[in-house]
Amino acid sequence: MDFGPRKSNQEVFAEYLKPQGARLLDVGCGAGRLSRLLTEMGARVSGIDPGAAQLQRARMVEPAGDETYVEGIAQDLPFDNASFDIVVFFNSLHHIPAPGMAAGLAEANRVLRRGGILFIAEPVAAGPFHEMQKPFHDETEVRALALEAARRHGETDYTNPRHITYLGGAKFESFVSFRAGQIAIDAERGGLDKTQVAELRERFEHFGLRRDDGIYFDQPMQAIIMEKE
Repeated sequence: MDFGPRKSNQEVFAEYLKPQGARLLDVGCGAGRLSRLLTEMGARVSGIDPGAAQLQRARMVEPAGDETYVEGIAQDLPFDNASFDIVVFFNSLHHIPAPGMAAGLAEANRVLRRGGILFIAEPVAAGPFHEMQKPFHDETEVRALALEAARRHGETDYTNPRHITYLGGAKFESFVSFRAGQIAIDAERGGLDKTQVAELRERFEHFGLRRDDGIYFDQPMQAIIMEKE
């Protein structure tokens, strides 16, 4: 199956967001990796996440600039109306409970200025990274719900939403660092027994591409880029 061109996150954001000088909200920022990248690209970034442990990890890393982190949920953003030029949900909309996705997107619309950009990217339920985790953490259904919610949201208040597919990826230093990150996102992911952990490790080694600087997994992505009217 053709998932489109291979692109790094930086290439995607440079092409579709033009972050230089923009006030940008990273919804579901997690440990801040994306917030730091977008700061390096010239955006003034606020990251928000409901996970205290994730935010602690974000704040422990050397900042890329003046990025800030706030604890909170997408359904009740603690920001003023029309206060951002860009709002990003990157691999995060599906983490909102399905009944709250529409509310989270409505809040994004509220804090986004006219002419601003809403960018939503979700992993496709295919490819090595998805297949590696599938027996233990299958997000096929919630990812589909997130993309459907995004499509419905794009039908109102936005100009000509653009739909793109590209081949992204994930990189990890080791299986241990992968597991630690997964558990930080959701503590329930730590509830595997020894046999399950051994099987997950085996799948990690099977599907991952080992290079000198880490272990890589291809991950197809779907994104919707919307301009607020």
